Amino acid sequence: MTAFLVLFVGMTAYLGWTVLWYRTARAELYRSERAGAGPESESKPEPKPELTLEELAATAGHSAQLLLYEAVERGAVAAGADGRLTVLERPGGDGLRTAVPTVVESCPGGDLLAVEAELGRRPALREVRRGLAERGLLRDEELRRQLNRAVEWGGCAVPLVVVLGTVSVIWVAREHHNVLLPIVAFVLLSGLVLLVGERTLKGEDRRTTPQGERVLVLARRDPRWQDVPGRVALRGYHGLPAGHPLRTAWRASQARGLAERRRREEDKGNGGLGGV
Repeated sequence: MTAFLVLFVGMTAYLGWTVLWYRTARAELYRSERAGAGPESESKPEPKPELTLEELAATAGHSAQLLLYEAVERGAVAAGADGRLTVLERPGGDGLRTAVPTVVESCPGGDLLAVEAELGRRPALREVRRGLAERGLLRDEELRRQLNRAVEWGGCAVPLVVVLGTVSVIWVAREHHNVLLPIVAFVLLSGLVLLVGERTLKGEDRRTTPQGERVLVLARRDPRWQDVPGRVALRGYHGLPAGHPLRTAWRASQARGLAERRRREEDKGNGGLGGV
């Protein structure tokens, strides 16, 4: 019975620690958001901060798409119909725009989506997003990660409860021939885990704050952003004209990625033998 009590108390303590971690991370996330938005943000129904094209793209989550579009348009990079990028020239100087060819060459095969993901991790783009978070337009990336990690740890409580509850029931049944107490406790703890998970532990997938969303709504109506670069900044590849090489390459890269995922799933289903 002692082993059962230790497991039960330990699981309850784990769940309480997870909830406390989650609540602390969530409070810090929204405290940072409110500090960036400023005390008067709620009284401004239509905030109109001055954003550059690059900041607008970062707010909408399309920085890498804009950089690739600009690289293709100036002839530094070519987008193939197979979804792969090829470097045509290496412009001099520093900065993200001139670094695009280097990133393309660093990605095996020059796959468009792989290049896009690598560009999004560049320190210069992270710095732009950090500045937008300080202005209350984006949620702080590190605080979002902390919150989502707390949710992931909370999700581990479900299988742990199942495993430990089963072990407890079997242990008590063998040692004491009385399974009523562990079964009741198992049911109660399972219900508590599910209740906490549903009502409390919720991840934060939205990158943009409510103020940032309002800014994007206004930008979509702004004539300044109705040209192709502005549409790419706001809508990504969907803002490109039909038939644009980069849009064609994007579709091909998506299809290849989907085919690779299916192949990996099939290999896993065949025991990792590649269908043999």
